Amino acid sequence: MIQTVYILGNQNLLKVAVAYILKIAASLSPKENELHVNLGAETDIVKLDLLFNNQLPQDKLDLLFQKFFNEFLNLKELADFTGLEIAIAKEIFEIHGGDLKIKQTAEGLLFSATLIRHEAPVQTIVTETKT
Repeated sequence: MIQTVYILGNQNLLKVAVAYILKIAASLSPKENELHVNLGAETDIVKLDLLFNNQLPQDKLDLLFQKFFNEFLNLKELADFTGLEIAIAKEIFEIHGGDLKIKQTAEGLLFSATLIRHEAPVQTIVTETKT
């Protein structure tokens, strides 16, 4: 069963944010390694998790949020990026009431984005009665 979840926001900006985190996550993921994607809904949020088996110290992960992180991070896997992608993605999620976090877990590197979940639009049916 596929669950329909509603979020309110600018579709184009949200596509950009998701594309940026997917590209960065895929670039940091070692070749021929699995990238696990989980999209789920909780009571009040929609959550996108990207997990892959890679190890980076948390201080380097925190640098990904810095504008022009390439100057500080110096990772060859990210050489083709501007260094603005994660900062832009985080800002897009935040203006939509969500958040973006990157952390090292026992399973690997986790990118976690959240957005506020909204109720399904209520459809009203108007009927006319003759008197």
